[in-house]
Amino acid sequence: MAEARGFEIAVGETDDTRAVLLRGELDIAGVPELVDALTGLSGARVVVDLSGISFIDSSGAAALVRAQQQAAADDRSLSLVRPSPSVSRVFELLGISFLLERDAD
Repeated sequence: MAEARGFEIAVGETDDTRAVLLRGELDIAGVPELVDALTGLSGARVVVDLSGISFIDSSGAAALVRAQQQAAADDRSLSLVRPSPSVSRVFELLGISFLLERDAD
């Protein structure tokens, strides 16, 4: 598990799905690490679990949106699942809460 300034990323695999668990505070300091982790994933489906995020700023939210857009452009799936209340609130305020999936597979 990688860690930078209170932000952690753990990646696991099951069949063709890559599961990414995020924990801590996702702000501008953690964005490069997040982008590196998501860019390095192969496979048709990526599931990002946001239940462990205690804080997210607009740069963190933007990085997740860009990752979803890039996955779609590459004909892959990137799902944002199990948002913590703080993530849900920020996405709601930004008008992008429709990008969050409430129930993980």
